Amino acid sequence: MAGILHDTIEDSVAEKKVTPAMVKERFGKKAKDLVVSVTEMDKDLPWAQRKALALDHIRHFPTIQS
Repeated sequence: MAGILHDTIEDSVAEKKVTPAMVKERFGKKAKDLVVSVTEMDKDLPWAQRKALALDHIRHFPTIQS
């Protein structure tokens, strides 16, 4: 679910922008936390830099309790 929803935040257009708050409202806090943890927040950075940051971020993923 987080893999699909993170694209909705990253790729939604300004007129229909999807936010972390919207994800939380519709799917709950755990889903929002997972989605935010895999969402690129600065799409203006070059692709290689975004991917390097994403790989570094993996080491700090939150633990989500079920």
